[in-house]
Amino acid sequence: MIEEIFNRLCTDLYPNYRTLFVQAQYEQVINDYVNAMRDMSLKQRRGHSPLAGTKEALARRFSVGSVATFENRIQNEYASLMKGEWKGRGDQGVAEITLQLHPLEELLLGELRTSSEQRVLDERTVPILSANQTAELARSLGYRDEETLLVLQLLSARGYVRYDRQSNIIYLAQFGPDPAELRSRLKHVSLILIVFLQPVDNKASLPHYKLPNRSKGKDRSACARRRRFG
Repeated sequence: MIEEIFNRLCTDLYPNYRTLFVQAQYEQVINDYVNAMRDMSLKQRRGHSPLAGTKEALARRFSVGSVATFENRIQNEYASLMKGEWKGRGDQGVAEITLQLHPLEELLLGELRTSSEQRVLDERTVPILSANQTAELARSLGYRDEETLLVLQLLSARGYVRYDRQSNIIYLAQFGPDPAELRSRLKHVSLILIVFLQPVDNKASLPHYKLPNRSKGKDRSACARRRRFG
């Protein structure tokens, strides 16, 4: 009776709270989830693309030996972290799961993206949040610091944030080419398309577009550099 009243009061006080203390071994449960992401694509880690396979293979991927146990974990411990769809019977039946961000992940990521505080890190200007800001925001929603650390671990594994130990801040990570580089490439390609898509009446009207020369020596040098540095 007392526990029921306490839980009800907590729900009224923190309606958006979704615990990460899912069981006594909660750290191991989250570590299994994080380790499973290591072999996934960025889209899969962020929940933009599903992960398919046999039920047995997916369970093993999340370090769970039993399909029944994995199904139970999806419905309970991972209820805020993934959705699952089971097809067919038996361990070899096909299954499809889609990862999803925990509500606190979404909140912290949103706060980070809209943060007015910025700093130059990794040779670019990025939005930041101090460790204190992050902790206070999570505490206001009912989360303990241990849970906030787990959520930051999840965000890092998904490739969203990085941590600068020296400044004690988290900042938005960047994967793939730099946006400025992409814009420059796009502009270059657009100019080429404009030139080549012009109507051609005769050979005299052909545009003079010269591609850069590549000597064999330079090609060998580039290959040598690739072999040397991986």
